Amino acid sequence: MNLSNYEIITKIAELRSFSRCAQELHLTPSAISHTVRKMEQEYGFPLFLRSNTSSEVLPSRECEALLPKLYAVLHAQSGLDDRIFNLQKREAGHITLASFNSFCINELVPLVAIYRQDHPDVTISIMQGGYRDVSEWVSSFKADLGFIATIQEKQFAYTPLMYDEMLCVTSENLHFSHDTFVTREELLQQTIIMQHNEYGVESRRVLENMQLAESSGNSRFENMAYEDDAILAMIEIGMGVSFLPSLSLKREHFHVRTYSLEKKDFRLSNMIRMNTMPLSPAAEEFARFVTRHYASMADGNRLMEYSFR
Repeated sequence: MNLSNYEIITKIAELRSFSRCAQELHLTPSAISHTVRKMEQEYGFPLFLRSNTSSEVLPSRECEALLPKLYAVLHAQSGLDDRIFNLQKREAGHITLASFNSFCINELVPLVAIYRQDHPDVTISIMQGGYRDVSEWVSSFKADLGFIATIQEKQFAYTPLMYDEMLCVTSENLHFSHDTFVTREELLQQTIIMQHNEYGVESRRVLENMQLAESSGNSRFENMAYEDDAILAMIEIGMGVSFLPSLSLKREHFHVRTYSLEKKDFRLSNMIRMNTMPLSPAAEEFARFVTRHYASMADGNRLMEYSFR
């Protein structure tokens, strides 16, 4: 199938002239004549009827029968070209995103809403899970982009986005000697509620940084919960204290109190993509949008720091 040949035939039929077709398509008259002769030989019937007294030509009965199909093919090709153009311009396509819970709710969903205002033809799906889930979805190409914290794996390219502060969360009835922060000595007297496995990676880092390791024997540790809501419910009734990122507390309505740590600690959220596979144009454009968004809100380190009080 030679689309340029189809365009020549339809244009001759419209203009009733080989020479005018040549001018319109910026081709030589001999090239037009050669194309018509070649197609007539291939099809086995004449395409145009030539007059001995005029330069005008008329489509043959066979050509008239072909013209609707030729126009349909050219129209379909035009639609395909437009679709490819839109995809290249990042104006259409599908993106799958994967994120951990607090970033998904407080950051990613609002970002998607903003993005779709200017890119209505881009469809976006969001997968929500733990850090390990997000890592696996991106590495298996179920998700184009992922949003995780802390984990560093070689198969991913990382874009740092924002910091949020790790806070000590207590019941409303628990007060420390300082109004805004808690000391290591005070934490040694508390039961510390920890999250299971990957969900508690930041809390375990806080324990290490403040030398509150379980082996110290000076405090009790309860490894009970997977989700932030469950931990906050336990804290609210006085079962212990815990360490949670400020972003996790942004939309919560539990009756709890928050303190900064004496030695402040922060969680870094990253956008990840596979090193070995280029993104689709739509996903690449969304990644640039996200990067620009946080860069525009950032300090000298190009990272945004949240705090919760």
